[in-house]
Amino acid sequence: MLRDLFGDLQSSDDPWGEVTRRLGERAHSSGHLEPSADEQRENLTFALATRAVEALEDLALDVAAIRQRLERGGRSVRRPAAGG
Repeated sequence: MLRDLFGDLQSSDDPWGEVTRRLGERAHSSGHLEPSADEQRENLTFALATRAVEALEDLALDVAAIRQRLERGGRSVRRPAAGG
């Protein structure tokens, strides 16, 4: 069943499959498996950007949780009158 679904992925009309096959063949034929300096830099930049986005998402969740606690606390605790 899976062969029926994915069997035609190896055809030449699949551009992504063709690219990945060519890259794999090039890596195996040259014996060089490490990424180039530019590729390493790009990978590091992507990893750092991903971490930054995750940190911002965590911060946004923390702020939302604090806001929710403050709103709940404001309803359950009466504030003293301004006139004293």
